[in-house]
Amino acid sequence: MRHALKIIFILLSFSASVQAQTWEELNSKAIEYYQVGNYDKAIEFGLKAFETAKKDLGENHPDYATSLNNLARFYYATGNYEKPNRCFFEALRICKKFWARIILIMQRASTILQGFMKQLATMRKPNRCFWKH
Repeated sequence: MRHALKIIFILLSFSASVQAQTWEELNSKAIEYYQVGNYDKAIEFGLKAFETAKKDLGENHPDYATSLNNLARFYYATGNYEKPNRCFFEALRICKKFWARIILIMQRASTILQGFMKQLATMRKPNRCFWKH
C-alpha cells in the first residue's frame, strides 16, 4: 500500500510539473514571437498560455496574471487599445491580492521576530562566554 501511494504521489508531482512546463513553454514561445514582431503568433501562443494558466493554476495565480500582462502587451503592439486595458487591470487585481498576502505574512513574521528579540534582550547575560578561555 505504501509503495502504491508513493507511486501515485510521484505521478501527480510529475503531472503538475509537466503542466507548469507547458505554460512556460507556451509563454516563452509567445514572447519570442513578440520580440521578432510577429504579433499575431504572439497573441495565438499568448492565448494558449493564458488558457493553460487559467485551467491548471487558477485565476489568482501569478502566472495567470503574467499571461494577462503579456496579452495586453501583444494586443497593444497591434494597435488594439481596448483589450490591453482590460488585461492590465485584471493582472493588477491579481497582483494586488498576491502582494497583500505577502505583506500580511511579512508583518506577522516581523511581529514574531520583534517578540523574539525582546525576549533575547531580557535574558540574563552570562558572565563568561563558553567559547572564551
